[in-house]
Amino acid sequence: MRYASDFQNIQMWFHVGLLTSEYALNDPKVKALIASKDQQFDLIVLEQFFHESFLMFAHKFKCPVVTLGTMGYADNMDHTMGLLTPWAFIPHLLLPHTDQMTFTQRAYNTYLSLYDAVMRRWYYMPKMQEMAERHFTGLVEGPLPHVRQLEKNISLMLINSHRSLDGRCVRTAVLSAWR
Repeated sequence: MRYASDFQNIQMWFHVGLLTSEYALNDPKVKALIASKDQQFDLIVLEQFFHESFLMFAHKFKCPVVTLGTMGYADNMDHTMGLLTPWAFIPHLLLPHTDQMTFTQRAYNTYLSLYDAVMRRWYYMPKMQEMAERHFTGLVEGPLPHVRQLEKNISLMLINSHRSLDGRCVRTAVLSAWR
């Protein structure tokens, strides 16, 4: 689904992430897993698509977490792994641009990417934290860490694409080499 603006699309992703996470955490089998006292796991594998509250399972079971990014590569994945996304030539996931953007495209890309990062940090992640606290408090030993901290403890991200292999960037690199 596509809304009237890229900014509305970002808000839609956040909304879908919050709704689907809440729905899943209210499932009786998931609730039973959260409340379990005798379960042990060596590894947690989670989807990378806007379900950060589920990272609390890694804290509960005291095990590493691997995430699967099936939607593609997004800036927040770089930030999670401690990498910088150079917005001057790496287009936002929503944009069709290549790494050969015009000045106007670069400015818009930077503005959109900054909006995404700020909204994620100050709106979306606090909502995910509230959700995690609502579902895990009292059922997990000790104080609950922040989901942003748990996100930084992801051991491995498996992503079905990468900026260096993205057709937009590769196509530009190949065309530039032929000039």
